[in-house]
Amino acid sequence: MNPTPAMAAILAAGLITTVAGCASSKPVITVNGTAISQAEFDKKLESNVRASQPVLQQMVDKLLITQYAANNNITASDADVTTALNKVEANFPAGQFDQVLKQQGMTMDDARDIIREQVLLKNAVDKDIKVDQAQIDAYLKTNKMTMNSPSQVRVRHILVKTQAEAIMIEQKLKGGADFAALAKQYSIDPSSKDKGGELQAFGPGQMVQPFQDAAFKLKVGQISAPVQSPFGWHVIQSEQITPMTRDSIVAAIQAQQEPTATTNLITTLRQQAKIDYNDPTFSGLFPSPQPLPPTGGAPAATPHS
Repeated sequence: MNPTPAMAAILAAGLITTVAGCASSKPVITVNGTAISQAEFDKKLESNVRASQPVLQQMVDKLLITQYAANNNITASDADVTTALNKVEANFPAGQFDQVLKQQGMTMDDARDIIREQVLLKNAVDKDIKVDQAQIDAYLKTNKMTMNSPSQVRVRHILVKTQAEAIMIEQKLKGGADFAALAKQYSIDPSSKDKGGELQAFGPGQMVQPFQDAAFKLKVGQISAPVQSPFGWHVIQSEQITPMTRDSIVAAIQAQQEPTATTNLITTLRQQAKIDYNDPTFSGLFPSPQPLPPTGGAPAATPHS
């Protein structure tokens, strides 16, 4: 139920790139009056090939995506970046996102830059993911859905350990108690309790089955009976239902295919790139260049139904 690990990975990747790109004469740390300089620290990193190779690979991949986007007129608009950043921030209780950034030694501008890279990569990949009617029909059949049925729902929930607690909370809510207040008081879900139980909107396959089934059956404003999942017992309230449309199905199918398509795109860009190893330590880190296809672009990602 907690989506924050994905963001943690994004932040970690951004932090690695930020640290690797810094150059400073200031000591990294001082121990009993004796300093470890930035130059010493950088030298140690450079000498540890196992540790430095992933950092270099991330920096090269970022550069390849940036170059590819520029050559193919792919952009990440400020509006799209803001929307994506807001979705990430919504995964954290109020004020916690800023704390995570500080712990990583980052600012909101740093986070925005990382999100911009993610949006740029998504746009680069999505343009080559072609979705046809057969895939749309298969998606509807697999998820037992029909056009105009709910494609996404947004709910809030209160998670407790026992059925008795859930029944007690359900009764309090039916008696007019405030949902957000009860979530803060009783919920054991750390990612949502301080937000009054609020969860991000989700579609089929994104939550455990009992929770998903209950959430998709509710009408807006309706409160569920206690629902058991591997996490415990939930009381759920529906807040928003987004009807299924062709565009929403296409977006869902693209999201399913993006991980494989991303790997394919980066692999292709690495193979086509001319990389000169100025430091022999990293010689052979990437495959040898392959002949460019006639169009000069990366091949389209293979759709998967």
